[in-house]
Amino acid sequence: MVLPRALSFARSLRSRRLLTANVYGPRPPCRSRPRMRCENRVVRITASRELLASRPDVWGFVAEPYHLADWWPGIAGVQPDRRGAAAGGRWQLTTGSEPTFLRRPEAASMLVVTAADEPVLFAFHLTTEKLDVRVQLEASTADRTRATITVEGPWLFAYRRTLARRAVSRLYALCQTAATA
Repeated sequence: MVLPRALSFARSLRSRRLLTANVYGPRPPCRSRPRMRCENRVVRITASRELLASRPDVWGFVAEPYHLADWWPGIAGVQPDRRGAAAGGRWQLTTGSEPTFLRRPEAASMLVVTAADEPVLFAFHLTTEKLDVRVQLEASTADRTRATITVEGPWLFAYRRTLARRAVSRLYALCQTAATA
């Protein structure tokens, strides 16, 4: 009986695997390797910069809901609820007029404040993009603050990996302008 060509090829591959397994040692089963699923992949991007302002001044600017559009890229307007920058606060956001990869122009989204530890940490979650953002402030000197922005989100967020860097650069530009004025 003549075997089809594909079956004979499969048998030759199996025999090669057995031969290499004997030479290089036993091969671990597939289940022992970590699985990479799209919904479980998380991308974390961090950017840091020293700002020319004291930590309370930077905190007052970062925690003010109406200033978010000034330093966070892609946001055109903010409508906070009565809690403001306290944990659990919900802000209605309006995106800019330019469309992005997954968002139409002037779309509405929501921001949920997850932590507000004055003047050290301000964290929030962007529900539409499924991004978690942490802004950590530490005083380097009396009139300078080190701001570290960490953005964490699904693997699809990787196309926007400059988001943290752009946010901290915009924050720096705003503090630089305030320091020189």
